[in-house]
Amino acid sequence: MTAASQVKVVADKQIVPSLDDREYRLIQLENDLEVLLIRDPETDNASAALDVHIGSQSNPEELLGLAHFCEHLLFMGTKKYPNENEYRKYLETHNGMSNAYTASNDTNYYFEVSHDALYGALDRFAQFFIDPLFLEECKDREILAVDSEHSKNLQSDDWRFWRLYGILSHPDHVFSKFNTGNVKTLGDVPKDMGLDVREELLKFYDKYYSANLMKLVIIGREPLDTLEEWAIKLFSPIRNKSVSRPRHPGNPYKEEQLRKICYMKPVKNLRRIDILFPIPGQYSQYECRPADYVCHLLGHEGEGSYLAYLKKLGLGTSLVAGSISVTEDADIIVISISLTEQGLADYERVIRILFEYVQLLHHTTAHHFLFEETRIMSEAQFKTRQKTYASQYAHSVASKMQHNYPRDKILYSASVLTKFDMDGIQAVIDCFRPDNFIVILSSHSLEKDFNQKEEFYGLEYLVEPLDTAFLDSLRTCKPPSELHLPAPNEFIPWSLEVQKQPIKDKAKSPSLIRNDEFVRLWHKKDDTFWVPKANVFIQFISPVARKSPKISVITTLYVRLVEDALNEYSYPAALAGLSFVLLPSSRGVSLYLSGFTDKLHVLLEKVITVMRDLKIHSQRFDIIKNRLEQELKDYDALEAYPRSSSVLTWLTEHPVWMNSELREAIKSVNIENISQFIGEFIDQIFIEALVHGNYVKEDAKALIETAQNLLNPKPVFASQLTRKRAVVLPEGSNYIYKTVVPNEQDKNSAIMYALQLAPMDDQRSGALARLARQLMKEPSFSILRTKEQLGYIVFTLLRQSTPYVYMTVFVQSERSSSYLETRIRALLDHLKESFSKISDKEFNDHKASLINFMLEKYTNLKEESSMYWLRTSDGFYDYTRLEKQAEIVSSITKEEFYDFFINRIHYDGKATNKLSVHVLSQRCQDQEYEIPGATVIKNGNIFKEGLPFSKAAAPIEPFSDIDEALFMN
Repeated sequence: MTAASQVKVVADKQIVPSLDDREYRLIQLENDLEVLLIRDPETDNASAALDVHIGSQSNPEELLGLAHFCEHLLFMGTKKYPNENEYRKYLETHNGMSNAYTASNDTNYYFEVSHDALYGALDRFAQFFIDPLFLEECKDREILAVDSEHSKNLQSDDWRFWRLYGILSHPDHVFSKFNTGNVKTLGDVPKDMGLDVREELLKFYDKYYSANLMKLVIIGREPLDTLEEWAIKLFSPIRNKSVSRPRHPGNPYKEEQLRKICYMKPVKNLRRIDILFPIPGQYSQYECRPADYVCHLLGHEGEGSYLAYLKKLGLGTSLVAGSISVTEDADIIVISISLTEQGLADYERVIRILFEYVQLLHHTTAHHFLFEETRIMSEAQFKTRQKTYASQYAHSVASKMQHNYPRDKILYSASVLTKFDMDGIQAVIDCFRPDNFIVILSSHSLEKDFNQKEEFYGLEYLVEPLDTAFLDSLRTCKPPSELHLPAPNEFIPWSLEVQKQPIKDKAKSPSLIRNDEFVRLWHKKDDTFWVPKANVFIQFISPVARKSPKISVITTLYVRLVEDALNEYSYPAALAGLSFVLLPSSRGVSLYLSGFTDKLHVLLEKVITVMRDLKIHSQRFDIIKNRLEQELKDYDALEAYPRSSSVLTWLTEHPVWMNSELREAIKSVNIENISQFIGEFIDQIFIEALVHGNYVKEDAKALIETAQNLLNPKPVFASQLTRKRAVVLPEGSNYIYKTVVPNEQDKNSAIMYALQLAPMDDQRSGALARLARQLMKEPSFSILRTKEQLGYIVFTLLRQSTPYVYMTVFVQSERSSSYLETRIRALLDHLKESFSKISDKEFNDHKASLINFMLEKYTNLKEESSMYWLRTSDGFYDYTRLEKQAEIVSSITKEEFYDFFINRIHYDGKATNKLSVHVLSQRCQDQEYEIPGATVIKNGNIFKEGLPFSKAAAPIEPFSDIDEALFMN
């Protein structure tokens, strides 16, 4: 049979963004597998993704989590490639990665690999869907991996809320079931029932993993005909079992589940109300997306909005409204509001105001105009969409292919609104009735007898009927004058023109176009992506910011007060593709703006003006201060990774304040402190900025000059322009710092094993560090996670924290942190032996993979801009660091690398500088293990004071005579 007779061309093109130069072909193989082939001749990495239209809602009743378990065990070897590690090792050796996820109705598998290694990756990938082994010896390990993945979510309020949505649904509906799986559902339960979980998994796979339920995306450099040949050859053997698409009919919330209020005990110090409205399934409504449109109005934050009124009354601080697809036949809309103390006490008023706002939605004459604005922006965003990582694009498109979009408009239909459907919109609005909702209220201050405890998360809750009189009062709501539908959006861009200039050679870095005592400005006109957008980064460097814990807190409050004052103004801007982020930084305040250049300058002027002229209202100050106090308290509930990372930062950098110091400092902060700070901050500022995108040099200068003129600061003295410094660990050091997880319910311990390798301007050591990580990441994961099953979260990373490069190994586990360190030491012993015997081919393959990664082209404007700003803000201004280190990698010999590993990474190395942070759970029953030669840090501050600090970062090349003074600190 010829290749041509095995394939049907469904669509030979797709409607794509204006900037998308890729070729597309949608085909259907003889086994009914639909494949979207994408040729991108410029891509550095190729990718493939396969989406199976079977997810956790298809779990057998007696084996909850089986679909997720299938996703895990599927990767453990195939008949053609029986080694359980073959797929991952192939990808790692060719600058690749893989991942997968299990959703309610889909399981999505995907990988990314160097473009010249695509065929080999596809061959290995296809075998998972043809002849997987589901190895018996891996079964128990992967059950533990599923359990560990579930364990990491136990103390997450977001996961608990999601579980509660299901608990409150009808017990016979699939939405009520626990989906993730754990040791009990995949180990104990089947064992008690006399079931072999592997045999049940084989039945599940054989029943559902059918070609007709699969959608495949392949992205590569090869011509479409070649990609088609590969798809036919490698994926046609997947069996077509003609399985019907799974359907789960019925409303998840029936009469007896509605008009209830559920009180929930949270993990963190939150005050939150979620209001749920069941609505008809929106699966076929993609042309108008009525539920998304209604959520857009309910979640609006501009003048006259539901949130703006809640904030004015001091009842709420933030709001998210969104629709959730439960099944193809049923959705829910959730309005989630962060409450103030007053809002928690008067939550019925918060609900009543929502129903008052809903009355405005019945004014149908406004919807034509409001929908048209939304449609215009969806079209503009689609037209100007840029490329993303190949694997990100592949798995996203594969998921979209499961939808019933026109087959030549899959990408377009998934993104752009095309049809105004008032009947569909009205059908959603009509679901906002007093007899059709559920309330979840969560706070530590609720004085309730939580009489129910959920089995899998241990969340405590209480369900009661809503008051009948209150429900009756909602039927006669009338909106006050303060509530109204959104006004016309002044930020919608009228021009999408790109200032395209002739380019001979693309610039590899931004140019310094202004450098004086007030401003240092870097600029690069976009010469690659040609989008009508720009990214603007501004650092307002001030000697007063963050000089003490109290000033640090004041800086944070100032930033949040500015954002709060701008919210009604900036939200319409965000809807029109303009956004800003204001953040406290180690040297002052950082402002990031991005979006269409047609109106970006308007947003900049407004932000700077409010920064200068901020009017502080006592009610808003009290609410924002209280919210920050709650966040500082929530440090006690912080997950292991961010906790260990923040402790490492505090131990190695200066100045960094402890959470306990910030908690104490915020108590005495008042409005007068903020007002005084604003005056001192604005008085003396040095501006460092980067403008990258659709701005020519003159426009970039004018933009930053506007910011300077609006603030009109005095210059900062050179002696005040201090830069970040770090603690220098002594050679041969072996430090351990221990901290306990305050949350008594969190059973996870962790270790952040950090090696201080070299200053960031040491190019050769930097290249060696990158090669070490390249060679270590796959065996570290394979040994610590897959084989030893220490925990679900295991990774090896390079941490570039000015002015040093660190190698970090992180493990989160129910074992003790001291035990985890012994296993990392055992890993290093294994690697020591392995690297001593590494073949020339394997070593050179890893070098080539790393070089390919380091020389990858940017995929979009944001990615390029972010890298330039990273190099600017780290103080070295080394915009070609990766290119230089890639060249060094090519010259590294096995002997040089082994010497670096032995002396700088192995725990016995003469020049190894090691500091590990042990995060220990109070529930850990493990014994304490001794770490030979380790020094336990008793007091972090004394530890830092006893060690020297590094020199500050300095430019790799001076800019001008001015800089000699600026960088002597």
